[in-house]
Amino acid sequence: MIPMMKKGQLRAKVHRMVFTRVDSAANAPVVTDLGITSPFTPTISGMRVMDLFAIDSHTAKDNQPDVKVLFKGADELAATENAFANKRFTAMKSMPDLATQVSVGIGVPLCTMTTERYEVAMGERQPPLAGQAGRPTLVSIKAQLQDLVMSMTSEDYSKPPDYV
Repeated sequence: MIPMMKKGQLRAKVHRMVFTRVDSAANAPVVTDLGITSPFTPTISGMRVMDLFAIDSHTAKDNQPDVKVLFKGADELAATENAFANKRFTAMKSMPDLATQVSVGIGVPLCTMTTERYEVAMGERQPPLAGQAGRPTLVSIKAQLQDLVMSMTSEDYSKPPDYV
């Protein structure tokens, strides 16, 4: 992202980092030792990796001006690792492979995916990947996406910069 920023190509700032390939140990919400809120309980090793990445990101934003400006509201970034992790990180359960492949392979956004049968070309030498995601899986994915969007938006989200 830093090279893109230096070329003037980066317009969007990082509001929140989302761990998207996290294995679940339970369906209960949890807050990691560092303060990362998760809508489910990741494995212990998963939570440790999340916390370590947040610590490294906090250190980088404090020591590298190029990293700090990548974040939305860079001047108001939390000073402590815990506050930074709590505000800037969250997690989503691992997406089922079929849902991921359909979304990437044929461009169906996860938030609009239905229970219909999808077929994704896998290259000349491989048969297509075909199947359908079950309703409970899709409901869970869509709920996670909605919660994530709602956590990042506010009434000021759509206003022009001079009104914020």
